[in-house]
Amino acid sequence: MLPIPLKPFFTRLLLLILWAMGGLLLAQCANEETPLEPLRSDLMMVRTDARAVITDLVTDEGKRLSVTNQLRGVRADTTYRVLATYRPIESSSQVWVRHVVRIPTANPVQLKEQELRDAPVQLLSLWKSKTFLNLRFGIPKSFHGEHTIGWAFRGLSQQADGHRKLQLQLYHNAHADRQDYSQEAYLSCPLEPFSQWLLAGRDSIVVQLNTLKGVHTQTFAY
Repeated sequence: MLPIPLKPFFTRLLLLILWAMGGLLLAQCANEETPLEPLRSDLMMVRTDARAVITDLVTDEGKRLSVTNQLRGVRADTTYRVLATYRPIESSSQVWVRHVVRIPTANPVQLKEQELRDAPVQLLSLWKSKTFLNLRFGIPKSFHGEHTIGWAFRGLSQQADGHRKLQLQLYHNAHADRQDYSQEAYLSCPLEPFSQWLLAGRDSIVVQLNTLKGVHTQTFAY
């Protein structure tokens, strides 16, 4: 396999996510009483208006859902990723939102071998949607422990038939924290920047992470 030259996207220094657990996730909840109908929870994008009120949920497939209740977001006139708990309104593109939890997203960074950290995590689920690579995992930690989490770029190769593989690794610096309990968390990686190297239907993304049960490797079609 032949190595592929890197473009500046992977050579820029990008900040990894510093997770001060306890301030990790920011949630907004509706003031209304919770309806009795079943609720759904999905990773989505939210949009806010000039008053910082959430106006829309956008699925990873691009479907726009209008929010019927008044729910304040983090900032005005912005879009960010959340885990949304909501109730679809029958026969419409509207939803009643119970609450949203902000989910970190991170582009990969290129690190020297000696800079890599791979403290183990508890793998709960790893999947790819149309626009994001998504990880649900548990972080073994102490109550006040701080962990640095992100994606490390590990190479881009091309086979003789033209098939390219982009390799990612979960970066996890536990900073010598104790493993008193496990805190559940999410991390997403946007897929759109990879389109300058990968071709849908031909290429793939290989993800590796160190888990409590050993190294886990999973391949996704791009």
